[in-house]
Amino acid sequence: MAADLAGRFPPMPVWSSPRLRTQETAAPLAAAWDATIAISPAFDEIPSPSEDPGERKAWLASALVSNWTDLGPTIERWHGALLEAVRTTREDIVVFTHFVAVNAVVGAAEGRPEVVVFAPAYVSVTVVDVDADTGAITVVERGSEATPEVG
Repeated sequence: MAADLAGRFPPMPVWSSPRLRTQETAAPLAAAWDATIAISPAFDEIPSPSEDPGERKAWLASALVSNWTDLGPTIERWHGALLEAVRTTREDIVVFTHFVAVNAVVGAAEGRPEVVVFAPAYVSVTVVDVDADTGAITVVERGSEATPEVG
């Protein structure tokens, strides 16, 4: 994936969710571009009401078949912070993030209320463009898709 991205795009800032797994996925591209990985909580995974793995899995399975407005104020704040981070970025960047975060951005671009609007595969590349004047998000390219697994 790093070689593909390095071949498709000129070097640019590399951003990541605070999760170690996203930073590890970002590391080869950052190395290829001699870039430092910037960490932003705005690109973190959707917050769960529980840290218990079983409870999180059940909650996430329910959330994935919901609309954003069904998920309450904590998720509304997370969703808003994510979209604000995307809309206010004024340079091209690469962001390593999570399934639901990618769906939030694509859904906002398409005016869709559902949490899941497509099923981006692991390390797939979704490209969006943001209008600097209006903050409008446009999907340029959706990443490849796979069957999602809740876990």
